[in-house]
Amino acid sequence: MPKIAIFYFSWSGNTEIVANLFKSNFEARDCEVCFHRMDNIMRWKDYFKIDDCDLVGIIYPIHAFNAPRIVFEFIKNNLPKWVWKKAFIIKSPGDPLFWWWSVALVRNKLKKKGYDIIYEDFVVMAANVFMRYKDSLVKQLYETAKTRSKKIVDNIFSGKKKWEQPNPLLTITSWLFSFWETFGSRYFWKTILKVNKLCVLCGKCVNECPTENITIKNDEICFWRNCLLCLRCVYDCPKKAIEAKIWFSLVPRDLDVKAIIENENIDWNYLNSKSRGFYKRFYEYVGKS
Repeated sequence: MPKIAIFYFSWSGNTEIVANLFKSNFEARDCEVCFHRMDNIMRWKDYFKIDDCDLVGIIYPIHAFNAPRIVFEFIKNNLPKWVWKKAFIIKSPGDPLFWWWSVALVRNKLKKKGYDIIYEDFVVMAANVFMRYKDSLVKQLYETAKTRSKKIVDNIFSGKKKWEQPNPLLTITSWLFSFWETFGSRYFWKTILKVNKLCVLCGKCVNECPTENITIKNDEICFWRNCLLCLRCVYDCPKKAIEAKIWFSLVPRDLDVKAIIENENIDWNYLNSKSRGFYKRFYEYVGKS
């Protein structure tokens, strides 16, 4: 029985949905899957080992045209060194337009740890900042993700190899955006977000913050200087008590991807051959999947 180790990072839950699709598809092929959230390993020291794994998967969302810095920290500090351990990389962007920018940086980090990258690809899910896609598009992207993840797993099992070919200029641009994200996001809370009167100090944001950037002090939620700008606290807050001071469209508060994909009354045939403009690329992505 092949053994697969999947390590993923997710903030709003979209990438976790994608990671679970890969888990299910590998299990459908009678694989044993070790399934781990990166920040749980980093923060709570969740036990894992990959000595006997045949394949390692890294799955992450695109953030500022790159992988979130926590992905690089996980690879550097937590992923064991190995000699030619096979690995695959899956990115989960909010649109199919700039998906390729991050691949070279993540690939190089894995190669330095001794991993042999045999497959790279991407699976689009609904954007969770600035734009609120229509429910039918959210569901169509999920249905496409199901098809695409199965096809990728089939390709891996058939021995097909795939590597993205990023443009060097775009790789440099990706690094620059990542540099901004690493330093600029640490002060994100000071300028963008606030805690409103709905907060009941339940502590969920404290427990879920991947960088331990949130604490409760003097009966108030306090944010420090290690924000990842992942918005997990915003999406996970049961009282919707964390909101934007400015840029009120930053987070589409009514976006609940799990509820949308489970709603059988939502038609998911949103994109078609007549789609134009911004959504034309989405249709091309859906059609090719």
